[in-house]
Amino acid sequence: MRNLEIASIFGHIADLLEIQSANPFRVRAYRRAADSLEAMTDSIESVVGRGSLRDIPGIGEDLARKIGEYLETGKMAFFEDLKKEVPPGLIRLTEIPGVGPKTAKTIYDQFKVQSIDELDELCRTGRLMSVQGFKKKTCDNIIRGIEIFKRRRGTYLLGKIKPIADHICQYMAPHAERVAYAG
Repeated sequence: MRNLEIASIFGHIADLLEIQSANPFRVRAYRRAADSLEAMTDSIESVVGRGSLRDIPGIGEDLARKIGEYLETGKMAFFEDLKKEVPPGLIRLTEIPGVGPKTAKTIYDQFKVQSIDELDELCRTGRLMSVQGFKKKTCDNIIRGIEIFKRRRGTYLLGKIKPIADHICQYMAPHAERVAYAG
């Protein structure tokens, strides 16, 4: 099932569009599609096979085309192009719990932060509080988010990694006597 992979991509697209101050309705459309895909019990492949992709809430013609492209090629050109338009340091900031796209963009625009360690230093030294809207509590929350991010590095949510592990096992099965994932 590649539902979660595509949902994750749509979530990232929504974040990138929000960073670029895109139309809020467009951002919301990608988030809604991501939520719908995450909630599905059928695999996206079987839904496409039945020809009922557009029956999924939030999936219109454009998103259906992007899903089809991903299922055929393993990539989504729009997502790849969008990632090139946003600095990698800015994208990295959105991975911190509690730092949304708008907050990340404000921090990046003010300080050109390229790493999580730089952001940590900004918060701990109090320099981030020089930006309007950022107070001590905001800095404390970001520091807490950074600590959570660093603790979970190298760990993955089961719902996101299981489809990938299943796919790898299916790929390896013809080449081995027995294949299973562990750990």
